[in-house]
Amino acid sequence: MYYKVLMEGGHVGAGKSHDMCRYFQAKNLTDIFDLLGKMPRLKSKGFSKSVKLIETISEEEFMKGRHYEMYDAYLTTH
Repeated sequence: MYYKVLMEGGHVGAGKSHDMCRYFQAKNLTDIFDLLGKMPRLKSKGFSKSVKLIETISEEEFMKGRHYEMYDAYLTTH
């Protein structure tokens, strides 16, 4: 299944955050939370509190979203 996840990203200054949208392919929601637990740039107040939305999407929307991620300056900066 394909998922769209809206979450709060950190590392943009003290007390500040950045909303980011990521796209994942996983078997179920448990796998999504396993991935999020290892994810960099996620706000450190606990990933379950940083996740704002998890939505099931189509393969087409997943492919468009992954393409968009390649051009997001926040996600591609090391």
